[in-house]
Amino acid sequence: METPKNAVEAIGNPIHEAMLGQGITPLYLARKLKRELNAKEPKIVKVKGAVNPDSLPRGYKIRAQSGMIIHSAEGGQDYGDGETVIEYKVDNIGIAQKARMDAHKLRGDYPIERHELNGSITVTPQLTEEDRKILKSISKKAVDDILQQHRESIKRGR
Repeated sequence: METPKNAVEAIGNPIHEAMLGQGITPLYLARKLKRELNAKEPKIVKVKGAVNPDSLPRGYKIRAQSGMIIHSAEGGQDYGDGETVIEYKVDNIGIAQKARMDAHKLRGDYPIERHELNGSITVTPQLTEEDRKILKSISKKAVDDILQQHRESIKRGR
């Protein structure tokens, strides 16, 4: 059975074909989507004093440091002067949320969006010579049938 979806698929999708030609496959898109769902962004903080890199939590990095760390001879607390710039990563909620919405759209979880359009469309039929011959024969047959019925009704009326 011919449906509008089948008709569109039969025509082909030039955008889809162009994307495949450039290597943008469904697997490639799925990998990019997964990466976006786990997107991170850097946060940078500046603190007073020098910081011992060994004392930082996992994932934190020292980007710049002025001053120096003074280690206690007795194994006590370390001291530092100057300033330290520390970078760490946090979830990028904006990118992750957009990626999540894209994933739901691709899976078909959202209802189909309907857009109402107002205006007019002008259609001009383009008939081939063969189409004209077919239409002419159909028209001639219809006219002949009508005339025949009319003649028969006149004969019956007498």
